[in-house]
Amino acid sequence: MEHVGGGELLQTLIDHGGFSEPICRAVFKEMLMGINHLHQKGMCHRDLKPDNILFTTGFDIKVTDFGFMLPLEGRERLAWLKSRVGTLTYMAPEVLAREKYQGKQADIYSLGVILFILLIGNMPVESASSDDRFFRYLSANKPDMFWAAHQKSIPDMNVSPQFKELINLMLSPDACLRIDMGDIICHPWMQGEIATKEEVVAEMESRNLKSKQMAETQRVSSGPSGEPHRDFELGGTTYVVDFTGGQAEDEKFVKLDLRSIEDESEFTRALTNRNPDEIFNELREKFKEFADDYEVLDIVVPESSWKVEIRLSKNKNTAADEDDEEEEHFEGLDEEENKTDENDELAGIKEECKLMFEVVKTPDDKRFLTCTKSMGSFLLYREVWDKIQNTLYLLQ
Repeated sequence: MEHVGGGELLQTLIDHGGFSEPICRAVFKEMLMGINHLHQKGMCHRDLKPDNILFTTGFDIKVTDFGFMLPLEGRERLAWLKSRVGTLTYMAPEVLAREKYQGKQADIYSLGVILFILLIGNMPVESASSDDRFFRYLSANKPDMFWAAHQKSIPDMNVSPQFKELINLMLSPDACLRIDMGDIICHPWMQGEIATKEEVVAEMESRNLKSKQMAETQRVSSGPSGEPHRDFELGGTTYVVDFTGGQAEDEKFVKLDLRSIEDESEFTRALTNRNPDEIFNELREKFKEFADDYEVLDIVVPESSWKVEIRLSKNKNTAADEDDEEEEHFEGLDEEENKTDENDELAGIKEECKLMFEVVKTPDDKRFLTCTKSMGSFLLYREVWDKIQNTLYLLQ
């Protein structure tokens, strides 16, 4: 697997916000070239988002995570796709609505969301539905009100009419009216000033340096390095990295080990350098913060390694209502098997998901927080995992 050591697009956006227009154009143009190449090969990505955009050590763009990739023509060779996959906030409206869709248009919608974030540093919409406080204006063909709403929430936002036009075309609720790849590349906004490779490298090196300084400041402010860890306690049992004092003789204390893995690419993971007890304590606190969205039904430590199983639910009316039949698609079933169940009859019931979080290590002593779904909604799993990655403090 190729080493991608220049950092994550998502992390630099979280740490430092959007780019200047010249840098934004350069980064986005390289992204477009990659996806255009994919489309020319007859494939679509279907899960484009900043999380899946990485930088090499030379700060070239690398698109990753092709788990949802599919031929543009679909399995039935009718040029239409069916399965509702991707990440909710980047999902095209026709995909969200469970309509038949074309992969190119779905990818272009996701690219429009990414472009908005690249320049402005905020999400354009939370979901492509008429209930969304921003997307409803696009659905009603009132783009001026869409931009006015964003201007109200971001008073210092200053973007050109050409940028607004390009975003409007890429986020069009009607897939048939959505701009195509060639017209994006040739759009007047894309023809504006563009940063050189040297300028992009200088910008990314500066951002990475500031991120390291921020992490160091956070580490120093969190207390002296010799400060004892807060052990992870659950159900009357305290789980520790190493026994201290008389803990080894006390049945209330259990020592957990980091499981070693050979191939990190097999897991949905996030790099970390923190101790597992700290991560699990913070993970539990995060789910308390998410109480308005999710109800934690059960938390257990199932084995002798640093693994915790969390079963949670979300109201079907507010969840990304993905049923188990559709989720089977990701295990190799044909799309024609991905059928919608009686959602109307199920409205109001709880959508459940069981997630397994584990801190693991590799032979070269890197640590990762991994997340796998053992049962329940795939989209709920992706939604929760995205939130955890975006809010959990994994590096110090």
